[in-house]
Amino acid sequence: MNSPRQKITTVVRNRLHDAQGSIGGLWADRRGSTLALMAAGLIPVIAALGAGIDAGRLYLVKS
Repeated sequence: MNSPRQKITTVVRNRLHDAQGSIGGLWADRRGSTLALMAAGLIPVIAALGAGIDAGRLYLVKS
């Protein structure tokens, strides 16, 4: 007969195995990746646009 500690270990091991399968499934799923890439790509584009506007205003003020 299994001890309570062995039962708990088995349950935890099974849950970790299930969680790894779920994460692996999410990693392999490519649907919606375009939206995530666009959102991540917009951050540097907006930063560059803001820096360009600031640099242009600084140039106009100095001259």
